[in-house]
Amino acid sequence: MSFAIRAAGVLLCASASRALAQFDTTAWRFAGDSARVETFAGRPALMLRDALAYMPAARFRVGTIEFDLNVSNAAGFVGVQFRMQGAEDYEDFYFRPMNSGAPDATQYQPVFHGNTGWQIYVGPRYTAPIELHHDRWMHVKLVVDDDHAAVFVDSDTIAQYIPRLLGPTGTGIVAIYARFTAARFANVRVDTSRVAIPRRSVPESEAPAGVVPHWRVSPVVSEKLVAGKTALSPSDTHAIRWTDLAATERGIVNLGVAGTRSMDTNTVLASVVIRADAQRRLPFRLGFSDRARVYLNGRLVFVGDDSYRSRDPRFLGTVGLYDTLILPLDKGTNTLVVAVSEGSGGWAVTGAFDPTPGVTLVPAATVRAIGSRR
Repeated sequence: MSFAIRAAGVLLCASASRALAQFDTTAWRFAGDSARVETFAGRPALMLRDALAYMPAARFRVGTIEFDLNVSNAAGFVGVQFRMQGAEDYEDFYFRPMNSGAPDATQYQPVFHGNTGWQIYVGPRYTAPIELHHDRWMHVKLVVDDDHAAVFVDSDTIAQYIPRLLGPTGTGIVAIYARFTAARFANVRVDTSRVAIPRRSVPESEAPAGVVPHWRVSPVVSEKLVAGKTALSPSDTHAIRWTDLAATERGIVNLGVAGTRSMDTNTVLASVVIRADAQRRLPFRLGFSDRARVYLNGRLVFVGDDSYRSRDPRFLGTVGLYDTLILPLDKGTNTLVVAVSEGSGGWAVTGAFDPTPGVTLVPAATVRAIGSRR
């Protein structure tokens, strides 16, 4: 979720606490569709409709962000961004008011280069079944303690614990927003005094057995590089500067860290090299978001689409090992390239294969050149 924010000329503030009794342009900046100050349900409030409001003077890394919130049950997303390093890199926590009480009533996600990742970050470490009250004021408090955080709603009891923050670690801007809906905020306070949050144990989704632990990843490229191609030649990839990225959440590589996406440059190539002692047919489980083209030794062997609602109206596009490919391996080294193109919601790749005698992964750090056949 991104709105156009210019971070240049940000004012620094040494105050540990800033309470805003009203919303005015001396303290706030606005981006998006509609923002107005009004009296609502007895309180001075800021109404945001598909818009964002941020406070240049509120420089925040740890502490407390709290506000009163009034939302309907309409579809949309309402939340807070913090540690913002501009419009494209920040921590993000939001509510899905239409999903009150559901396992995904809330969402935590890191955002890199403007690439959201809610299709990657799923489960109890990132979402919670919070009951939200519609059309009346709720008090929301987000407490950030270095690398973990807690959310409170109308209570001193933790409603959601976030065991590991994954985005920017430095001091940044704070913003509140409503996306695809309207929401009203009142009594916004940002306090940079550290508050200790006792650590909790939260189940972590284990990576599947046999998952590829590291991928070599390209910078962001144009989808035209692979669109309609049934083969990749060495000239297609010889100039690429590859980076080694580790699979993290559920064995998934978040490709959003590779760079900024645009309508044209929306593709990242992810590669592994597999060594076989003889010609073999290897089952390989693959997960990706949103679209993938898979090339083995330069030949196209798979095309798939796992974008939002691509499988059925209820399919969210969350990343999983939904597809199994049968890879026709040659004797020696085999280069697998997955070209992953992103629309929105999570840019990712993951893969796994069962232990197979005579088949090994070549460590990414030792691969000298894409397409090498030793």
